[in-house]
Amino acid sequence: VLMLGLCALEVPLLAGMVLPFGPWWVAGLLFIPSLGVPAIRVLVDVLIFRRTPDHLRGRAAAAVMTMLAIGMPAGMALTGALLQWLPARAALLTLAGLQAIVVVYCGSKRELWRATWPS
Repeated sequence: VLMLGLCALEVPLLAGMVLPFGPWWVAGLLFIPSLGVPAIRVLVDVLIFRRTPDHLRGRAAAAVMTMLAIGMPAGMALTGALLQWLPARAALLTLAGLQAIVVVYCGSKRELWRATWPS
């Protein structure tokens, strides 16, 4: 739920980048999501790595780190592809819309809201 909340926070931040308030505005909007990165790292450690059996922990760590590492280049590739056909503002709003759709879809899953914190 915390990760979903951070993803939901990024939707208005992405959309806010189209406002013409200058480079410091964009820099601030890009900085805000980075504040949640340490919390996500701890969350992944507690919820995934510590609950994984010892003989599978290395594989789980490699899989999670690979998925986290793929996110930034995939986002840059998608943005670059969008910028070939759309103006920058439309591309940002498209990305914000796509992320909003994913957040709403994931937020509609009952399993997510019924999940309990590990003891």
